[in-house]
Amino acid sequence: MNISSVANAAAPQTGTQAQDQPRVDEEIRQREIQEQEKRDAQKATKTQEATQLETRTQEFVQRSTGATSRLSIEARRETDDFIYRSVNTLTGETYRQWPTEAQLRLRDAQREFTNGGQSSAESGQVVNRTT
Repeated sequence: MNISSVANAAAPQTGTQAQDQPRVDEEIRQREIQEQEKRDAQKATKTQEATQLETRTQEFVQRSTGATSRLSIEARRETDDFIYRSVNTLTGETYRQWPTEAQLRLRDAQREFTNGGQSSAESGQVVNRTT
């Protein structure tokens, strides 16, 4: 910035400058409105994309588990296991189970063999005392 521009900025406005000021203010206002509209459009696009992603995710889950299924989680206290099942809400039929029945039988057999038929607490694998 040079000295003449500083002097011009400090000098009182002439008639032409005073007449141009409302036009300049209006241009600034219009630019601000356009920028806000652009930001609003970008925000709307992001919201729409998020909604589409959520819809696609829900569709994927419905296709992979079935529209009439729910997740059931069963805790087996005696073995500290969890069993996850995909269950038909209309019929009660189990579609899928994790771990499978065969895996559960194998785990139970391994525990029985390892513990000699005793529970974890009886075999000394669990310590439950207060000192």
